[in-house]
Amino acid sequence: MAGVDVQNQLLGETTCGSLLHQLQKIWDEVGESDDERDNMLVQIDQECLDVYKRKVDQATKSRSHFLQTLAYAKLV
Repeated sequence: MAGVDVQNQLLGETTCGSLLHQLQKIWDEVGESDDERDNMLVQIDQECLDVYKRKVDQATKSRSHFLQTLAYAKLV
Protein backbone atom coordinates (compact mmCIF):
# COMPACT_ATOMS: atom_id res chain seq x y z
CA MET A 1 0.00 0.00 0.00
CA ALA A 2 2.89 2.37 0.68
CA GLY A 3 3.96 2.02 -2.95
CA VAL A 4 0.58 3.31 -4.06
CA ASP A 5 0.89 6.32 -1.73
CA VAL A 6 4.35 7.12 -3.12
CA GLN A 7 3.08 6.74 -6.68
CA ASN A 8 0.10 9.03 -5.94
CA GLN A 9 2.40 11.64 -4.41
CA LEU A 10 4.71 11.46 -7.42
CA LEU A 11 1.74 12.01 -9.71
CA GLY A 12 0.55 14.90 -7.55
CA GLU A 13 -2.67 13.08 -6.66
CA THR A 14 -4.31 13.25 -3.28
CA THR A 15 -6.40 10.32 -2.11
CA CYS A 16 -8.28 9.65 1.09
CA GLY A 17 -5.71 6.96 1.86
CA SER A 18 -2.76 9.29 1.39
CA LEU A 19 -4.37 11.96 3.56
CA LEU A 20 -5.16 9.42 6.28
CA HIS A 21 -1.55 8.24 6.15
CA GLN A 22 -0.33 11.83 6.61
CA LEU A 23 -2.76 12.34 9.49
CA GLN A 24 -1.56 9.14 11.19
CA LYS A 25 2.07 10.25 10.85
CA ILE A 26 1.22 13.59 12.47
CA TRP A 27 -0.68 11.84 15.26
CA ASP A 28 2.33 9.58 15.86
CA GLU A 29 4.66 12.59 16.01
CA VAL A 30 2.55 14.52 18.49
CA GLY A 31 1.49 11.51 20.54
CA GLU A 32 -2.25 11.80 19.88
CA SER A 33 -4.23 9.42 22.09
CA ASP A 34 -6.24 6.54 20.66
CA ASP A 35 -9.46 8.14 21.95
CA GLU A 36 -8.70 11.40 20.16
CA ARG A 37 -7.83 9.52 16.98
CA ASP A 38 -11.08 7.55 17.17
CA ASN A 39 -13.09 10.72 17.75
CA MET A 40 -11.45 12.41 14.77
CA LEU A 41 -12.14 9.40 12.51
CA VAL A 42 -15.80 9.37 13.56
CA GLN A 43 -15.99 13.10 12.77
CA ILE A 44 -14.35 12.56 9.36
CA ASP A 45 -16.78 9.73 8.57
CA GLN A 46 -19.75 11.93 9.48
CA GLU A 47 -18.48 14.80 7.33
CA CYS A 48 -18.02 12.40 4.38
CA LEU A 49 -21.57 11.12 4.83
CA ASP A 50 -22.87 14.69 4.92
CA VAL A 51 -21.09 15.50 1.64
CA TYR A 52 -22.42 12.35 -0.04
CA LYS A 53 -25.95 13.10 1.18
CA ARG A 54 -25.78 16.64 -0.22
CA LYS A 55 -24.54 15.32 -3.57
CA VAL A 56 -27.29 12.68 -3.72
CA ASP A 57 -29.90 15.32 -2.85
CA GLN A 58 -28.57 17.57 -5.63
CA ALA A 59 -28.60 14.70 -8.12
CA THR A 60 -32.15 13.79 -7.11
CA LYS A 61 -33.31 17.36 -7.66
CA SER A 62 -31.52 17.53 -11.03
CA ARG A 63 -33.10 14.26 -12.13
CA SER A 64 -36.54 15.47 -11.07
CA HIS A 65 -36.07 18.71 -12.98
CA PHE A 66 -34.87 16.79 -16.04
CA LEU A 67 -37.87 14.44 -15.95
CA GLN A 68 -40.27 17.37 -15.59
CA THR A 69 -38.65 19.12 -18.54
CA LEU A 70 -38.82 15.93 -20.60
CA ALA A 71 -42.50 15.42 -19.73
CA TYR A 72 -43.26 19.02 -20.65
CA ALA A 73 -41.41 18.66 -23.98
CA LYS A 74 -43.50 15.61 -24.84
CA LEU A 75 -46.67 17.62 -24.24
CA VAL A 76 -45.74 20.37 -26.67
